[in-house]
Amino acid sequence: MHVPAGINHFTDIMWNENVKYGDVHRQSEFEFSHYNFNIADTELHFKLFDLYEKDACRYWTTRNRSRAPGIRLRSEMLARL
Repeated sequence: MHVPAGINHFTDIMWNENVKYGDVHRQSEFEFSHYNFNIADTELHFKLFDLYEKDACRYWTTRNRSRAPGIRLRSEMLARL
């Protein structure tokens, strides 16, 4: 990845000609980081992700039985994850 000269932190990236990314998003980055690293129940989030992924695979597998074989193959591959 190419990093422009003078950029030592992602907050130094220019948002536009006059404003840096950090000026626009510093507070939201702080709040998201605080939640994700200190508050979030990551075990629950992984369980929920697994449940929603399984449901999506089931949906696509049943929905695409009559569609193109390539779509069905991808759905079957996802179902094995």
